[in-house]
Amino acid sequence: MEDYLKVLDGVDEGIVVLDKDLNIVFWNKYMENITDLSRDEVEEKYICEVLPKFKEKIFLDIFKYMLKSNQKYFFSAALHKKFVDIKRYGNCNLRQNLKLSTISVNDENHILMEFVDVTGQYIRVEELKSYIQRLEETQEIIKNLADYDQLTNVYNRRVFFEEVEELIEKNRETDFRGVFTVLDVDKFKEINDTYGHYFGDEVLRITGERLNRITRDGDLVGRYGGDEFLIFVPNIKERKDMRKLSQRILNSLNSSVVVEGKIIKPSVSLGMSLYPEDGTNIDELFRVADKELYRDKGRNERCCFK
Repeated sequence: MEDYLKVLDGVDEGIVVLDKDLNIVFWNKYMENITDLSRDEVEEKYICEVLPKFKEKIFLDIFKYMLKSNQKYFFSAALHKKFVDIKRYGNCNLRQNLKLSTISVNDENHILMEFVDVTGQYIRVEELKSYIQRLEETQEIIKNLADYDQLTNVYNRRVFFEEVEELIEKNRETDFRGVFTVLDVDKFKEINDTYGHYFGDEVLRITGERLNRITRDGDLVGRYGGDEFLIFVPNIKERKDMRKLSQRILNSLNSSVVVEGKIIKPSVSLGMSLYPEDGTNIDELFRVADKELYRDKGRNERCCFK
């Protein structure tokens, strides 16, 4: 038995042996290290006095049953924490699995408790989770940079066209209808020349913000480039609804913008086309809407500064 206990003293896990009265008869070096309690301090003491976690009824019942039946039990660190009382002993971050089995000493059953440190595993798992989260956040940032115009926070031209094409293709065999809109800010060059590019950028940023605000879930907004924006609104039922849509856009965009105390009331011009009447693909829809835009130019070229 002495040789056996020496072997247990050298293993890299906590080993505690209890007699039939649940008093500690062996406490190995590992347990001394993690609890700062020497073998002499704990031997012959009731386990619940030394490690209060085992006062819980589930453990007391299991100990009693084990001494009669020789059953083995396993308790995971994922479900059971603080086998070692962190208020008095050891590291508060210590994570351990607990194995319980019986051994025979002098023809009497004793309980063998094995505390297996899995802290390193948990740390690695947490590090992996953290890495995955950072990776997902980075991928989201990269996707945002790739898909969105960074000034206006609307789709860039490539993604906008891809999204509209996908929507059209998906609904090609249905009675789906949608409005394609091209708009630009009137006299935008005049705004830049008068107040500088920072002021012009703010006008574009606010325009994108307003477009995002007035569109519904499922509507698509993009920046074509410069001062031109694109909108695709699906599920328009009749051509007359296009007028209501254009009025909603104009009411939102033809309102004052204040930047660094300067007030400007920009206006926009827009052109629209209706799928599938005006075109069955994005090139045809864009061509018709762009032609309507230039037909509308001049009517809305009002721009006043204060």
